[in-house]
Amino acid sequence: MASISMPRAAPKRNWAALPWQMMGAGLALCLLALLTRLGSEDDPGAGRLLTLTAGLLAAGIGLAIRLGSGGPAFLDRVLGPSRQLLLNVIAFVFAAVAAGATVIFILSFYEYPWLPWKTGQSVVLWIVTAPLAIATAYRAVQLKKQGRSVTAAEESAVLLLLASLCCFIGCWALYLPGNPESWDTIRMTLAVFTVVALVGAPLALASVRVRRWTISVLAVLHVGAIATATLSAPPSPWFVTQIWARLSRPYLEFMYLNNAYHFYSPEPGPTTYLWFRLIYVDDKGNQFGDWYKVPDLDEEGNSRHPVSLEYQRMMALTDHTNAPQVPQPPIFVTDKDGKGQVADFIKRRQDHSDGTIRVGQRAPSVVIPFHPYVQQTQQFSMPSDFARKLIASYARHVAYLKAEHPDLPDYKLKWVKVYRVQHAIPPVHQYAKVETPMPADDPVLYQPYYMGRFDTEGKLLDSPIYAKDGTVLVEGDAFLYWLVPILRDDPDTLDSPIKDYARKHAGDPNWIRHPLTKKWVDHEPHQVDGKWQ
Repeated sequence: MASISMPRAAPKRNWAALPWQMMGAGLALCLLALLTRLGSEDDPGAGRLLTLTAGLLAAGIGLAIRLGSGGPAFLDRVLGPSRQLLLNVIAFVFAAVAAGATVIFILSFYEYPWLPWKTGQSVVLWIVTAPLAIATAYRAVQLKKQGRSVTAAEESAVLLLLASLCCFIGCWALYLPGNPESWDTIRMTLAVFTVVALVGAPLALASVRVRRWTISVLAVLHVGAIATATLSAPPSPWFVTQIWARLSRPYLEFMYLNNAYHFYSPEPGPTTYLWFRLIYVDDKGNQFGDWYKVPDLDEEGNSRHPVSLEYQRMMALTDHTNAPQVPQPPIFVTDKDGKGQVADFIKRRQDHSDGTIRVGQRAPSVVIPFHPYVQQTQQFSMPSDFARKLIASYARHVAYLKAEHPDLPDYKLKWVKVYRVQHAIPPVHQYAKVETPMPADDPVLYQPYYMGRFDTEGKLLDSPIYAKDGTVLVEGDAFLYWLVPILRDDPDTLDSPIKDYARKHAGDPNWIRHPLTKKWVDHEPHQVDGKWQ
């Protein structure tokens, strides 16, 4: 009897298990990246970075599949009668999260150096996590009493917890004990993802009412933080100032929402630019100088960026370089005999301001006057430690970006001089002039502060080293952190030569602006029969 062989149907793929397979693979790869870091203080190589990237990507894919699917829970079929144990685990985990947030909040009052959160940050952390975790733990206990099966909500909550664990492991996989600041940006990003997934896990399991309350509270906190950015400008109430300093400011600075909302309250302040003087050298020792500015501006102060948004972003990039050191170095110091005297860094700047050759001293290499309208002590502004690191990072990046001159292939970048420039707003009385108002991009409105000379690796080359009594142990540039002014010969006449002493200090021969051509030249303009020559 003839028989007909029917083709066997292909087995159905268990798509419900795919999120767990991906999450398991991601967790295993992240653990492998962490194990390769243990016992090693070297920078993570390509192998560890690829392993960690693959692990985080796999965990993210698994989580996205589960959150985007409305199918039944895979755990309900796998666990069977023991499915209620999962709800016990969920209740315990969220209760532990609430307890942990409470402990961190209490310990923050004692300001332990090993605790990464301050009091204001711990308050925000407790508000965001503790009430929601407690409500979710209570809901898990109630669902267990009802004897319900595991739903997609419970499974999503568990996957979110595992995703949070992957991000947490990834954060520590990039930690180097010998260099804690290495990979700090990516580590901070992973830490934020850890907290976001940890907050999202109870939201997936919470009731609709709790979700609404949680989202409403977060929205109120966000809008309230933005409001304090404008209300905290002095004079302001003590309560608003405390909320701003302890709660709102850390959040807004992390989200980078501080500058935009604080900028126009109560008066707009000067914007900050960065000017880089690039010095190229060939094999014969010949030098060639060029300028690179952030934002990119031409000689007339006009933007070269193709769109205005790019200009605004580049201008915001330099904002944090304007943070001053608090307190500034002392102006008066005590010598060995107990007598008070002016600090050496001020004396050295004064010696380069008038060109006077004093007994026992060499003639100053460059003479630059003080700004006539700013007090001498206010013309020195040492950046904070964070700002100095940021400036050095920018110098290193520009050195990498401009390592070779496009028109001079034989020249290689040797070093970079950096100037932090404040673009002041014209005075009201200058705007009020009907015939010749001062333009907003007038060169004298730019106030460059010399930030130092850096090599191509971002190392400061000309920083003096001071002793405790203020004396100089190692000579450096006398103009470091000082205002290098841009001045008009006749302050009351816009049609007057302008001398850019920052250009002179940087070694640019064209440092005088001709009043007729509006170009920078290397000679002193003069008038013949009332006409500029």
